[in-house]
Amino acid sequence: MKRWFSNETGQAAVEAALLIPVLLFLLMGIFVVGYWLNDQLVVTAAVREGARRGALTGDCRTIAVAVKDTMRVIDTDESRWTLEATKPLPVVGGDLVVKVTYRIPFGFDFFKNQYAEITKDPVFPFQEVVGQATARMEVPALSPAPLECQ
Repeated sequence: MKRWFSNETGQAAVEAALLIPVLLFLLMGIFVVGYWLNDQLVVTAAVREGARRGALTGDCRTIAVAVKDTMRVIDTDESRWTLEATKPLPVVGGDLVVKVTYRIPFGFDFFKNQYAEITKDPVFPFQEVVGQATARMEVPALSPAPLECQ
């Protein structure tokens, strides 16, 4: 039987031209999700450590230092994250709640723009990471009128 297309010299080039953009798009998506998951883990560790230290010391400054030390892993710019804690610190046995909101310095603007065009939603879901932890106060606050946590 005679083959209609016996010359297949460009087949590999055409297949590569079709598959490479798809594979690159998937690879960049994996990077974006991985970057976001890493930030989520660090923020969760930061709030957990801040709540633990605050509950054990009764000092707002200790909470801020613990969160700041842990957040340095992903970003040294403190303007990108905010820290909220129970104001004023609760009494012994009360719940101390620590919350950190981190705005990711997103470098993959292509994905942001594509998401906005497809969904008609300008808020990209991987722009912000929020972590919250609750700890039981183990010691009284350091001063009679507890300092407000910043």
